[in-house]
Amino acid sequence: MREQIFLRTDKSPQEVAGILARLVGGEAAAGRENTWLLTRTERLVAGVSGEFGGPVLEHPSELSHRPPGEFEAPDCYNVELRLWQAQGPRLHPTTGVDVENAAAVALFDAVVVAGFTAIHVENDEVLLRANLPGTGAYEFSASTSIYDWDAERWNGFVVVPAES
Repeated sequence: MREQIFLRTDKSPQEVAGILARLVGGEAAAGRENTWLLTRTERLVAGVSGEFGGPVLEHPSELSHRPPGEFEAPDCYNVELRLWQAQGPRLHPTTGVDVENAAAVALFDAVVVAGFTAIHVENDEVLLRANLPGTGAYEFSASTSIYDWDAERWNGFVVVPAES
């Protein structure tokens, strides 16, 4: 898993999966331990077969395990989507575009349409985009991290702990 979308919401992971499944023409499937959001990849990335999605989980904050004043961008978000491309190519057959990233961007667009407060993270540490309802969506520069030392680069689009 390289792509993650974190949401700050009062909705359960099951409700989130259902809302997003309707928006992208996918399904919210109940697994033994988690709800999964799954869709045909071609619904998100034209010309690519396969299935895209992953579990939609509660995301517990790690703040209580960090030194005082230290935080990471996902700490104030309570639902996580762990996403990947299955049963299909990882690179677009004609353009060579990274399918997982392109599909995650398309899914993030659905998150924006649904009005969720959200961030999109790649490789567990690169902050790609954020959405704050009422303010809009924002795309970060390629080298922006989830770590607090980059908080000024987040331009107020990431929800941070109150004391930060």
